[in-house]
Order: sequence, then C-alpha cells, then structure tokens
Amino acid sequence: MVVEPLPDFPDVTISIFSKKLFDAVLGFFPQARQIAAIRSAVGANPVYQVEYKGESFAFYQSYVGEPKCIGDYEDVMAMGSRRLILLGNCGVLDRNIQDCGIIIPTRAIRDEGASYHYAPAADMIDVNHKYKEEFKEVLQEYGYPYVEGITWTTDACYRETREKVRRRKEQGAICVEMECAGMQALCDFRGTEFFQFFYAGDNLDHSSWQPRSLSGDVRLDDKGKIALLAFELGLRIKKKAEPVIRRFRAEDAQGVTDLIATTMRTTNSADYPPHYIEEAISNMQPKDIIRRASWTHYYVICEGDQIIACGAIGPYWNSETESSLFNIFVHPDYQGRGLGRKIIETVEQDEYALRANRIEIPASITAVKFYQKMGYDLKPGGTYPDNEGLYRMEKYR
Repeated sequence: MVVEPLPDFPDVTISIFSKKLFDAVLGFFPQARQIAAIRSAVGANPVYQVEYKGESFAFYQSYVGEPKCIGDYEDVMAMGSRRLILLGNCGVLDRNIQDCGIIIPTRAIRDEGASYHYAPAADMIDVNHKYKEEFKEVLQEYGYPYVEGITWTTDACYRETREKVRRRKEQGAICVEMECAGMQALCDFRGTEFFQFFYAGDNLDHSSWQPRSLSGDVRLDDKGKIALLAFELGLRIKKKAEPVIRRFRAEDAQGVTDLIATTMRTTNSADYPPHYIEEAISNMQPKDIIRRASWTHYYVICEGDQIIACGAIGPYWNSETESSLFNIFVHPDYQGRGLGRKIIETVEQDEYALRANRIEIPASITAVKFYQKMGYDLKPGGTYPDNEGLYRMEKYR
C-alpha cells in the first residue's frame, strides 16, 4: 500500500496507546476532524487534526507492541509527520515510583526485535535526544514530579519473570514497556524527531504483582490531565521549531545548493531527465548562488540550522518597472506546508516587487500549477516549454 503525503499535515503528532484514554482526550476537542486513516488487516485507524491553544496537532491511537506501533508511524510519517510525542503506560521496577507518576526515559534496553531492523545491534539505545529540558519545564509549570532513567523494552509481557526483572534492575532499568526502543530506532533511521514519556502503572517491584492503575478506566481523569502535558510540550516544540525567513548570507550558499539539488532530484525528476537535472544543478553551485544574491534580494527559510526553502527577486533585464523571480525551491520533506506560498508572499513585498508593474517567473513544468494558484499566468504564446525547458509566467500588478 502506498501512502501519499497530505498537504498541510501538522508538524507535531501526538499519540496515546490506551483506547479509553484516547477517546477521553479526543472528547476534549469537539472540533476535531479526521484527516486520514492508517489502514491494515485490523481495520482503519483514524488520524485526527485537533486544535490546542490555537495550534494544530495530528492525533491518533497507537497500538501496543512494536511491529504495529512502528508500522503505523511509518505511514503517518509518509503522510507528513516530522515529530512525534508518544505517551504510554509502563510497569515500574522501583516501588518508590508513585502510581501514575511521570517517567522520562533516557535509554532503552533492547530486549525486543524491531529496533534491530533500524539500528545497529547493541544492548541499549539512547532515547529522547531532544526536548527533555522543555518537557521538564512543562512539568515544573504544572507541578508534576518526575523521575528519569532507563526503560526496559520487551516483546513478551508475560515473560517478565522475577529473574528477568532482577537482571534488568541490575542494568539500571526503572520501568518496562513494549515500544520505546523500536520507536526511537525508527525515528533515528528516518531522520524524524521522537519524544516519549510514561505514566506509571503496575508495580513489579513486589513479592506479588500489583496492578495499581494499569486498567484503562482507573484514574482516567488524572491520566487525561497527564495527556494534556503532551500538548503543552507540543506548543513549546512548535515555538522552538517554527521556520524563520530571512535574507541570504554568504555562509548559506552550500545549504542552498544542497536544497536545490535535493529538490530537483526528487520533485522535478518526474518531469525532467537526469542529464537535464544534473546540468541545472551544476550551474547552481555555491559560487553561482553568491553571484546571484549579489544583484537580487535572496531569501531563505530555515528550521533550526537547516535551509528548507529559498527564493529571490531582482530586476528583469535591468528594468526599473519589471522584476523577475528566481530559484524558488522547497525541500521535498517540507512541501505542502505553505512554505512556497510564504516565499512568494515575501518576495512580492520586496522593494523590487513593489516598484514593478510586472513580475516574471521562469517556471519548471513541475511548478506551473503552483504559480497559477499564486496568480501567475502563462505569457502570450507560452503554451509550451521554451528551449530551456521552462514556462515563462507573469503577473501584472
């Protein structure tokens, strides 16, 4: 089954395992709407878009156990997810951890199988590479104590024997669950961001098993409040990761070249042969980008240190009443999120656009429909690509 990217898919996804908790949290969002479904032999699993404090999040229920949990998120990543916050229950190996207490895992013991398909073999994997400090700020703000430590990820919940519990405690484990190691390995492999935290359930650090709040309907109100902590973390992630648009600097040249090369080899490959694309890339090396930026106003959109979109505007053949757009590119992983529109809107507010009564763009075959949506029309007689393989489009102001 092929999963297609969805336009404007929320940049932060939140997922919960417990069906009763998921339904309770979904009830917090009466305006939630289904935007997709994860399909498998067990049926369709809806993916919702919800609004929390003015921000959009994707929200879906994860299944217990790594293979299904990982497979579903593979599909959600293909839809467009770049960051996942996963909330799960866990058993505790330390009786001092309170029922429903918050646990932030730092490493995961890989007593399972799926992670070995995504990461080199090792006894443990580091987890939660980012956002631990941001989450601690959330917990402090809302008055939640927490513990940090190693989690034990297992495939066999009915084989958590006394001897295994003893050995895992000797390795430093403070809790046990069934997904963390594999999910971190998946996201590392795919280059996406992952954060998981747990609320403590049953106690294995006792002479007999203590279920405590393991059942989905026990302390459901408390669990609902804990679930909202994931959305609070999501707000902080969005604020930190929000793309920034700014003017080009000389040190951006290699990043812009890499962006253009990746985009052309991925997005434009459906409309142009490889030799055309490689020749075009050879003419957009760092020195060429710096040269173009010297006589245009060149803009980049950055997410952190990565340049994810670019575009420039300058005079059309030295005219003071006509201008032209150049090098409008959006990284394939970020297409469909409004960044192309943001670049166009930015350059159209530049002084080169404001003084012009006409703006021209040499458009690739791939981009014609996008520019039409932005108000550009084919020039008279420009029904077919020119000898450079481009359509000449224009907008009068």
